[in-house]
Amino acid sequence: AVGIRQPILVLSGFWPGEERHLIEHRLTPAITRIDQLRLLERAVASAVRSRRVRGPYAVHLKIDTGMNRLGVSAAEMNSVAQALADSPHLRLDGTFTHFSSAEDFTSGQTEQQESLFRAAVEQLRAARVHPGILHLANSAAVAARPETWADMVRPGAILYGYHQFFDPLERKVEAEKKLPLRPAFSLRTRIIAMRDVPAGQGIGYNARFVTERPSRVA
Repeated sequence: AVGIRQPILVLSGFWPGEERHLIEHRLTPAITRIDQLRLLERAVASAVRSRRVRGPYAVHLKIDTGMNRLGVSAAEMNSVAQALADSPHLRLDGTFTHFSSAEDFTSGQTEQQESLFRAAVEQLRAARVHPGILHLANSAAVAARPETWADMVRPGAILYGYHQFFDPLERKVEAEKKLPLRPAFSLRTRIIAMRDVPAGQGIGYNARFVTERPSRVA
């Protein structure tokens, strides 16, 4: 409607009942649960019969490798691969995961997640399902882990000129040198009230902050 011709990937998945809106607006959904495949297959099949779209319809598959937020688990991969194989109106255009702590170089979690992801992709291939475009890297990985870039990356915070707080700090200094950023926005406000509060007073929800001395609060 506004001249966008490139694919738009809906990273958060979709609620049951939203399939027709995805199809209507030509959005590429991320599959995060196996039941979404069945819902979308039925919706696309109906749209093809009525000649509203041409099949197959592109989707991406999100694999949970340790973030424990969205995505199908490694234990579900065989079932997911079979469900994809049984969905003639869908085409897997991409497979991805999300790193939990790419900015932490004192932990091996990112390497573990990458290993789990590669194993899951091999399960897809073993089932004769092509994984499509592979993408793993979030902002921290874009800045400091080029070995994870694969076919595509997903910059987030760095688009706004923000680097994560890498551990160890030397990694942050290194990332800033290799990828200098410029803040893309600012947050501005005006103070609407000020008050003087004695010591020992709770401020805000659940009194999360308690004044240790007489304080001026804005």
